[in-house]
Amino acid sequence: MLKRSLLFVLSLILIGHFGIQAQTPYDTLPILQPTEAHAKQAMVSVNILNNYHYRKTQLDGKSSPLIYENFLKSLDNGKLYFQQADLEVFKKYEGRLADDIRKGNLEAPYVIFEIFRRRFFDRMDYLETLLEQGFDFTSDEMFDTNYENHAYAGSLQEWNEKWRSYMKFQALNLMLAGREYDAAKEVLLKRYANVKRNIIQYRSEDVFQLFMNAYSENFDPHTSYFSPVTAERFRQNMSLSFEGIGARLVQEDEYTKIVEVIAGGPAFTSKRLKANDLIIGVGQGEDGEFEDVVGWRLDDVVDLIKGPKGTMVKLKVIPGEGGLTAPPFELLLARDKIKLEDEAAKYDLFQVNRNGKDMTVGVINIPSFYMDFDAYGKGDKDYRSTTKDVRNIIQELKAKGTDAILIDLRRNGGGALVKA
Repeated sequence: MLKRSLLFVLSLILIGHFGIQAQTPYDTLPILQPTEAHAKQAMVSVNILNNYHYRKTQLDGKSSPLIYENFLKSLDNGKLYFQQADLEVFKKYEGRLADDIRKGNLEAPYVIFEIFRRRFFDRMDYLETLLEQGFDFTSDEMFDTNYENHAYAGSLQEWNEKWRSYMKFQALNLMLAGREYDAAKEVLLKRYANVKRNIIQYRSEDVFQLFMNAYSENFDPHTSYFSPVTAERFRQNMSLSFEGIGARLVQEDEYTKIVEVIAGGPAFTSKRLKANDLIIGVGQGEDGEFEDVVGWRLDDVVDLIKGPKGTMVKLKVIPGEGGLTAPPFELLLARDKIKLEDEAAKYDLFQVNRNGKDMTVGVINIPSFYMDFDAYGKGDKDYRSTTKDVRNIIQELKAKGTDAILIDLRRNGGGALVKA
């Protein structure tokens, strides 16, 4: 019944906005729909977060607008695809999402996603027209990169003008980096072909993950729902060992952003990569051509960067402190076995004098939380985890007669913290 009603609602919306049109690439795609398992997972997630999250935030009417806004941003943070008329259609969902999640009703996110996907394909056709026509780079105009200041287009004319300005901005950035217009055009065509591939590859599970994260973000920025694929990658990253360059990445809009450079890895020793840098190209070996990865799925970018120890990978990077207009730089790195011992808990002893009394203070530094899920799942009692390591350190500090213990979490980006 859920699937039928979803298809019916979506058909009415698309017909109302678009009328009868010739078939487009969008029309060849199956309409994504939630599964019965997704409905159950949504209800279970609500129960778990309401009862066991440390903030004890309840899912109520106040949550709905926040979930709605988070979900729209996850799809269209730049306000480039949705139109004002779409928001009028979505308005009926804005105040009821909390109640929908409690009941396992997932109609809203899938209807909104399908509208987004339709809008996306419309813009891809228009993008090709814009790039073929070219731009007047002698005119004096400005593009505001703070998308919070933007408004959704209220008409087709506004929508087209927004995209003309946006594509001119992107083309100009590439030309300022040394390309002629024809070369910049080819880069952008290939870039958005990658974005299109990403959108085409979206599965029902991806939409569900986006929506559940829009909900979980109300608790805190580190509370997330993981799809099975995402959970598997998280498990690997928590094991304190992998082969790559030693950087943690996230997807932000169309870009792959570095959120942390892991101490001791190739990225760290290069002294050139920093948090907030954007990876826009990846090449294999010293002579391999760069693949423009703007718009790629994060999983696909990670697969390009990771590889066997000793092999080379090239990165093209926009420095984070310069913003999107900063000229990119290129970097060649040798992949290595990333032993995350520098990420494991460790301690230092300090002698201090307080009120005339000499004291020994132990400072436990925990750069990240970690756990060897493989060993834990196999019942290996010698599995490694933050909890066990810190417990052993505390026992060692007590044996040394330490007067006080401090825990340093300043570099800790989160991870797996479990009872052991």
